[in-house]
Amino acid sequence: MTGITKTDIEPYNMYALTADNPVLRINISDDGGGDVLTSFTVKNLRDAEDSLEIAQVKIYYNAAGGDFNDGNSVFAGILAFNGVDVWENTGLSMNVADGSSIYTVIDISDSPRGGYLTRFVLEAGNAVFSGGGSFDSLDIENTYSQSIINATLTTTPTITATTTQTATETVTETSTQTATPSATLSVTETVTETVTETVTETVTETVTETVTETVTETVTETVTETV
Repeated sequence: MTGITKTDIEPYNMYALTADNPVLRINISDDGGGDVLTSFTVKNLRDAEDSLEIAQVKIYYNAAGGDFNDGNSVFAGILAFNGVDVWENTGLSMNVADGSSIYTVIDISDSPRGGYLTRFVLEAGNAVFSGGGSFDSLDIENTYSQSIINATLTTTPTITATTTQTATETVTETSTQTATPSATLSVTETVTETVTETVTETVTETVTETVTETVTETVTETVTETV
């Protein structure tokens, strides 16, 4: 291990019950020998809390780096909450290589408080590697915050199917006429018919957002009795 850097996660909305929402990306620099990540600890600098908004914190690894995609990244482990806006796993054993990335992702609870935020940081020394000690000497924090929405997002993808059918019919007619004294007339007629049928089927994407809002009203009644 020779160092770690970050790539910022841009602001975006995270909805109730969604999983693997990226909040921090760390990039690995190495001299070619590789290393093993043994401990990883992150902290949320904003107001979203464990259980109330954040159901779970996990990390993934991708040897090729790039933007997070849980389909081609390797699940590395769950980070346990320790009670002070910090999640950690001190029992990791994950091989890392130069040019790879480690992603911190979160799952959102089924009924989060709307408007709460996340902005995660890897504080100095909180990434520990067996061959290279602890990194980094400075806090590595995401520049932007992500918003949590108290809503369920349902998306139906758009499907467009196009079918093209082509039919070609060729008819050749040949007739021969003979006259006296000696003449032969040959007529050949060719008819080509082409029929093209195009069918396009489009299913429109439907996005349904259900927002649950709770309003608490306090009524104070003062009664004055005069005797």
